[in-house]
Amino acid sequence: MAENTEALTAIQEDIQDQAGMVTRQIQSEVQQLQDEEIHFFSESLQKETGHYEEKEISELELLQATKTSQAKLKIKRDLLAQRQAMASELFNHVADELKAFAASEAYADFMEKKLDKHASLIRKPGTFTVREQDAALMREILKRRGYPQAVETVYLEFGGWRFMCPSEGFEIDETLDNALRNQKEWFQNNSGFTL
Repeated sequence: MAENTEALTAIQEDIQDQAGMVTRQIQSEVQQLQDEEIHFFSESLQKETGHYEEKEISELELLQATKTSQAKLKIKRDLLAQRQAMASELFNHVADELKAFAASEAYADFMEKKLDKHASLIRKPGTFTVREQDAALMREILKRRGYPQAVETVYLEFGGWRFMCPSEGFEIDETLDNALRNQKEWFQNNSGFTL
């Protein structure tokens, strides 16, 4: 019996050793699987986090670029509005000065000097057009200079004259309205006062 007990104890110890080895091997394999799973999920999480961060950074950069662009556009619009207001104020002042000039004594001299400038062309048959309030003055100037052309009235805000010669196919525009229009165009194209 003692031999049986010793044999049973040896078998039991052998079984326990075997069971311990199998348990350790299983625990080792479980640990290895856990480590692999943790590593796999950790890498996946890092990649996903990296993509998410890149996306967020990209969206923030786009948002910032949009805000910057909108701010620049607002500044340009504000500057354009200010430019238009300043130009409008300038040309309103010029318009007031033109009206004052057309009411002055120097206006008749202006009309005659413009006639002298085009003397060779206005001897041809044609018609002068002027503001209604300038018709008598223009007729007097033409009579004094010996020009037989007719004088008709049209709406002109500031004054001056226009000569039309349909038979020769030309027109001479010495109106203050046209001069102001040309100056506005020149100002817009050449002033460097742009955005």
